[in-house]
Amino acid sequence: MTNKAFSTSGLKLVFEEAAEEAVVRCTGQITAASCEMFQREIKLNLIPASRGKGVSVNSRIVLDLSKVTCIDDAGQAAITELREAGQKRGCAVKTLNFTSPWQKLMNMAGLDNMFAKIDARAARFSRSHKREALL
Repeated sequence: MTNKAFSTSGLKLVFEEAAEEAVVRCTGQITAASCEMFQREIKLNLIPASRGKGVSVNSRIVLDLSKVTCIDDAGQAAITELREAGQKRGCAVKTLNFTSPWQKLMNMAGLDNMFAKIDARAARFSRSHKREALL
């Protein structure tokens, strides 16, 4: 895949892809100002459009949120919509490194059980294919 750069209010995404898996390292804010681009880039570039025979596609996408400083209601909805879009295409969307305030927010909203959280040891991916999208 080729490198793509996009800019919008305060969000940077780095896509790290390996066979059938991708990690999206998010830095900045997932808010109303950035959630449209956040969703679009992940849906267009990582969530498989089809699972045709012999087609290599992502079966798991990990959203690394360790460097996210703010998630508002729109950002929370965007993450939830990505999870649902992934499920429809047979692609698990998981979260990694939810920081404490955002974990509390997800708990309060009743979304904590909705997302499969994974441990950092399970998120080992090849760094040979890297793409950056500045949002």
